Amino acid sequence: MPWVEGAEKEIDKKRKDFEIAFENAWMELSEKDPNEVARISGTAYDEAGGFFSIPFFGKEYHVRPKERVVVTPQGDRANPFYAFLIVHYLNGAKDIPLKNELISFRELYGGNVYYQAFKNRSIEIIRKEFESRPEKLVERGLEMGGEEAGIGDFSVRIPVFPKIPITVVLWMGDEEVPGSANVLFDRTAGEMLHTEDLAAICEELARVLSA
Repeated sequence: MPWVEGAEKEIDKKRKDFEIAFENAWMELSEKDPNEVARISGTAYDEAGGFFSIPFFGKEYHVRPKERVVVTPQGDRANPFYAFLIVHYLNGAKDIPLKNELISFRELYGGNVYYQAFKNRSIEIIRKEFESRPEKLVERGLEMGGEEAGIGDFSVRIPVFPKIPITVVLWMGDEEVPGSANVLFDRTAGEMLHTEDLAAICEELARVLSA
């Protein structure tokens, strides 16, 4: 059937594009001084073992550039999506301090164009999951190494990566005004990761928080 063949070709193309992008990311990382990468990214590098230790969603992963593999805390290969984001972060981290100025997704490069999709896949998932039990949002965020942010009615600042904190905020509704949520970034986030990567991270964050 033509439409099936077309869909399969599109899937194959996306898979190949992902593989090429991942290969390029590994090549970029392998050409850098690992100790400098660790210093800039806020991670640790084990010279004897040849791996980076990096926290992601509150769990520690090992990145082995020579073997081109990212390993989970259980010693298994990380899923390719996580591995891709982790390697991108190591490549993208900049030698700059956090500005501690919060911005919305709209303020990221190209964020306004993709905002509705971002809202549906991240913000609304969080709102629907936690509007009736907001304390659980803070509890889950603290379990991931976060801290209360003191914004809105309930909020938590989660260090997704060492230099990529993400702040999740809930405002409770009443009889006249519906509740709302938002996901906020440090102003430096867009200097370290592409907007597409940040969107993917937040979509996964919504899933992990809700699990």
